[in-house]
Amino acid sequence: MTIPTDRQRLADRLTLGSELLHLSRRDVEDLHLTRDTVLELTLQALVEHGHRRYEMPAKIGVHPYDNVFYHAMPAYLPGPGIVGAKWIECYPDNPRRFGLPQTTGLLVLNDVASGVPLAVMDAAWLTAMRTPAVTVLAAAALHPGATTFGMFGCGVQGREHVRYAALALPGLETVYVDDTDVAAADALIAQLRPELGVRIVKGESAEAVTKSAEVLSSATVILREPLAVVKDEWVTAGQTIVPCDLNTFWDLRTSHRADKYLVDSPSNSP
Repeated sequence: MTIPTDRQRLADRLTLGSELLHLSRRDVEDLHLTRDTVLELTLQALVEHGHRRYEMPAKIGVHPYDNVFYHAMPAYLPGPGIVGAKWIECYPDNPRRFGLPQTTGLLVLNDVASGVPLAVMDAAWLTAMRTPAVTVLAAAALHPGATTFGMFGCGVQGREHVRYAALALPGLETVYVDDTDVAAADALIAQLRPELGVRIVKGESAEAVTKSAEVLSSATVILREPLAVVKDEWVTAGQTIVPCDLNTFWDLRTSHRADKYLVDSPSNSP
């Protein structure tokens, strides 16, 4: 059994087994983890995964409504001695119906040595950071010389994808963005143009963005029936597609004819 080297530091701050740390979203954000740090930590976790030094069963879920999912995602990394689970849900209509985020969730961390819970924390910010970190690390490895990046979806995930792309793709010059909500695309551009040293352009259409970018990503809604907004005939050889919304946004024919199709794991067991 691997016991984390910082376990004693935790034990000095918490009475393990009788005290539990709770971190709100604001608490998590106030840790001031930089995006460079998130990229490094995410890369370390991916390296552990690539060397099969992990235990992570296939996620399970429930679906109270047709377009809603809850996912439970436990994982264990023996190297750093980290074990925990994320419980996350997605309600696409939340912003319109209730003024609430589309995605919310919790992360529970446990003490590997004893099993007792250490912390319960909001997972929304963590998800908003970790998801684009994986996307751009994959893009940097698969298409390191990319100068153009296309982003479909300009919400929380879309904004973070653009930020992380500017960090991880050193040759990036232009980002094309597209959203069915024109105001969301305008807001992304207004917020990020002054912040990032790249050109950000609102695409004329989904087709125009697809045909303009070497690397493409999407962070839209996840639905039972694919939207297939991006048509197969718009995609050409040499493009890299890294979707975050399963198969919702893309024509399934593109997946069928891709020369390389990379997945997290070739099986459900490490």
